[in-house]
Amino acid sequence: MLFCKLMAIRLWCEDDGFVVSLEMVLITILLVIGLVPGLQVLRDAIIQELSDLATAIGALNTSFAFTASPASTNFVTSSSITPTVNSTGSNFLLLGQTP
Repeated sequence: MLFCKLMAIRLWCEDDGFVVSLEMVLITILLVIGLVPGLQVLRDAIIQELSDLATAIGALNTSFAFTASPASTNFVTSSSITPTVNSTGSNFLLLGQTP
């Protein structure tokens, strides 16, 4: 019984963990303050890359064609690219446009 009472008094008087917990709170606050702008920059970069990808997909020109000789399938006899012009005057079609 005496041992439990002494242990309870020692635990009640001990304040060594307070500094450590306060330091952990400050470190956590600083990490959160640093992570918020970092995550915003990451979000903006991902949106920009996806926008660039959408523009590249929209600019694909699928008018390339080739014809092979009926006698041999090993050689291409001719190929062509049919340029297309959309309503803006550029030489690529946007998704959903017809030539």
